[in-house]
Amino acid sequence: MAGMIFTVPLLLAAQGLAVSGVPVYFPASLSEQIPQCRHQGKVRSAAQLSAFEREWYSRFLYAAKEPSLAEMAGTGNASGSVIRFTWLRSFHAPVVVRVMGLGTAAPQLVATALTGRGGYDPGVPGPVLDRPLRKEEAAMLQAVLSGSRLTEASSVANRRPVLKECGIADPLGTDGAEWVLEAVDAKGYRFDKAWSPRIGKVRDIGLAMLKLTGWSIDPIY
Repeated sequence: MAGMIFTVPLLLAAQGLAVSGVPVYFPASLSEQIPQCRHQGKVRSAAQLSAFEREWYSRFLYAAKEPSLAEMAGTGNASGSVIRFTWLRSFHAPVVVRVMGLGTAAPQLVATALTGRGGYDPGVPGPVLDRPLRKEEAAMLQAVLSGSRLTEASSVANRRPVLKECGIADPLGTDGAEWVLEAVDAKGYRFDKAWSPRIGKVRDIGLAMLKLTGWSIDPIY
């Protein structure tokens, strides 16, 4: 992303190690090299999450005082499903929306808007929403989640298949927004992300979670 500035000592946390009480937000398995596509007869591999992305996302989640879903998966303490959407726009306020207990009788919504900008400093928590999720809201979210990577049996299912040919490179480095999704339940931890998606499940789920906040958020990109 053009113009991003990072001055946070979270490198060890980004590598999957807890530092000074900072949670490990993402499992080390997301750094494994996996096949992405083919180019001139050779398979190109890449990690689902680079060290840079791990540091970037972790910094904003920590600023929002968010728990680690990866650590939650390791303890088996998740009740129902926990879904989190982290939205990092280059020049606008970061937003984190988390739904806990999805699939139980008492799901809860927690949303935090930070005062910074997604491509720069996170700032501090601004508006915070913490309320029960209504039955119809939970049903809507479950319907949108259906068939997504977040409903797969394990994080292994998140691995992208080898494509016939490599397409256009990920546009990370241009201004836009990271749409980051996480989920944890009795089956484990799952992850998906996209860069300024215009269509697809990541966008659909992200928009659904933003709608739950009732906040007027603009622009969406």
